[in-house]
Amino acid sequence: NYILEGDALYTADKELLIGYYGCRQDNFVVPEGVKSIGAYAFAGRGLKHIKLSSTVEHIGDYAFEGCQLLESIEMSIQVKDIGKSAFHDCQELTHLKLPNGLISIGDFAFSWCTSIQSLTIPSSVLSIGMNPFLYDNLTHHNNSCLYEIENKTLYTIGKKFLIACLSKELSFQIPDEVTRIGQHAFYGCPFRQLYIHDNIKQIGKDAFDGCYYEAFPYGYSMKILVSKGRLHWIQSRIPSWLSVKEIEAND
Repeated sequence: NYILEGDALYTADKELLIGYYGCRQDNFVVPEGVKSIGAYAFAGRGLKHIKLSSTVEHIGDYAFEGCQLLESIEMSIQVKDIGKSAFHDCQELTHLKLPNGLISIGDFAFSWCTSIQSLTIPSSVLSIGMNPFLYDNLTHHNNSCLYEIENKTLYTIGKKFLIACLSKELSFQIPDEVTRIGQHAFYGCPFRQLYIHDNIKQIGKDAFDGCYYEAFPYGYSMKILVSKGRLHWIQSRIPSWLSVKEIEAND
């Protein structure tokens, strides 16, 4: 049912690459015929350059997680989906072009890829999971008609859903159109103050995790402002160790 060839394990038909176990080489070319890269298949390996064959269509969850020496990966135009945290913590990855046929980008797919400077979302993308660019430094561009990017922030079209913000400014204005904020959407943003306007109905889990001003590296310093009528609403949606208080209108 399985075949071990070189440093990689495959299913017998060689359509699924289950795992790579090499430790002496920098480069690896996924052979023709492979359609899927399995979950965790290359996780933690020391490869620097990977080329996917023209037949690869699916990249599994955590497939390249923790490949901290990986500098580049060449994807074929056949790749349709990139799984959850597929490239998480690939901190040396600098060269990455998403193929035009890509349909789905999973949760946190490129989180902590701190060396990627620019990434374009292809026009073919129909689905983007929770903050796929968590704690990245990149400038992302968009060709999809279902999403829009403004001020380094990714929204669904019409700005109803705020997916990810990569702004490093000290202040940020959430557009009035936003009604939902996604999980980890503002992770690591160094805001001093943020106003949650009354149109916002849903705030995702850990939406503001890691938000602290650089002058206070050991604790949170961001102020979240809400209207007095929503005081109870916000109290039920934030951790108990954060304090909530009313302020005067001129404070």
